[in-house]
Amino acid sequence: MDRRISMFALITALSAIVLSPTTTLAQTYPNRPIKLIVPFATGGATDLYARTLGAALSVELGQQIVVEARPGAGGLTGVDVLAKSTPDGYTLCLAGVAALSAIPFMIAKMPFDWQKDLALISLVVRVPEVAVVNQTIAANTLPEFVAHARTNPGKINFGSAGAGSVTHLGVELLKTEAKSTSSTCPTAASGRP
Repeated sequence: MDRRISMFALITALSAIVLSPTTTLAQTYPNRPIKLIVPFATGGATDLYARTLGAALSVELGQQIVVEARPGAGGLTGVDVLAKSTPDGYTLCLAGVAALSAIPFMIAKMPFDWQKDLALISLVVRVPEVAVVNQTIAANTLPEFVAHARTNPGKINFGSAGAGSVTHLGVELLKTEAKSTSSTCPTAASGRP
């Protein structure tokens, strides 16, 4: 019985090889350089991740990975270049979460439909966000900072990576959560908690 199973496995494997379309056997992807779009400025965190990823992919695939910065519109410009490229696997983009999740709700009309025009491949990196304050603010914990903000409405500014970015949305979430625990939480224009 074992011999029949082994013979069946061998015949099945040979049949699969013989009956495979020749295009499947002749695939040589990638056979030319691959472009990896970074939708943010050169020298930033995403650019560094892309260059590290590109170097590793180049070794793994045996093909050059060309990193190209296409910054603008919170990452939307670079992702738009990807969406309008030939869908052949030779253009990739290391997109941030904002261009695919927040920005579609912040502008009237997206230049592409990310659900139809893009194929999400993999989560590449997770970046923890850290809240820091100037040392002149008497706050060593988040609750202390929230208490300080409540007693100083409209006097605290924050910096973020831009409208719709994870850092911007994180501060907006903090403002919302702090407001839900107290009606005296300061609310001000964008950029001020």
